[in-house]
Amino acid sequence: MTQPVYTPQALASRKLPSLKQIAVDLGVAPGGNKTKRQTWIDAIIAHQSAQLQRIARPAPDEQDIAQGKFDGYIANQAQAVAPEELTVIEINPHHFEIFAGKRVNEKRCGRLVSGDFTLT
Repeated sequence: MTQPVYTPQALASRKLPSLKQIAVDLGVAPGGNKTKRQTWIDAIIAHQSAQLQRIARPAPDEQDIAQGKFDGYIANQAQAVAPEELTVIEINPHHFEIFAGKRVNEKRCGRLVSGDFTLT
């Protein structure tokens, strides 16, 4: 069931009995002086703000949890396979030098040249 969202201006234009009925419909019980319109307006606005904040921050779902675990797994596997951080230096748009520790791998036009062998 959806309920209307009232603005402070819309509530200010209503009379006290109307404000009390809106509060009852929303399940709001204001604190303070219940004979003043502003007390009811403040209670209704505070209730609506709390409801909107609760909707705006959903709990993580199963997909988010699984994605977080997967990201951690991939990071651990990458660290196990290549524990050294790679440094990439672009010589020109078709020539890169990739450093892993003190070793240099060069990439030229789609071919990776490393030490004594060439990978295509």
